[in-house]
Amino acid sequence: MKLLLTSGGVTNPSIRSALGELLGKPIAESHALCVPTAQWGHPMCGPASVRGFLAAEPKSDRQ
Repeated sequence: MKLLLTSGGVTNPSIRSALGELLGKPIAESHALCVPTAQWGHPMCGPASVRGFLAAEPKSDRQ
């Protein structure tokens, strides 16, 4: 099992490249598991932001 833990997604080009190397295949051909519980500890997050993240809603739609 290979794990990459990130709190901000994979938007950084060097992290994205490293993830591709770690996987050994294109990111699009991979499966991902999201554990959004860390959002509960942030003062700007709550149930709506967790739901929005899991549903891939645009950030502007989240509270």
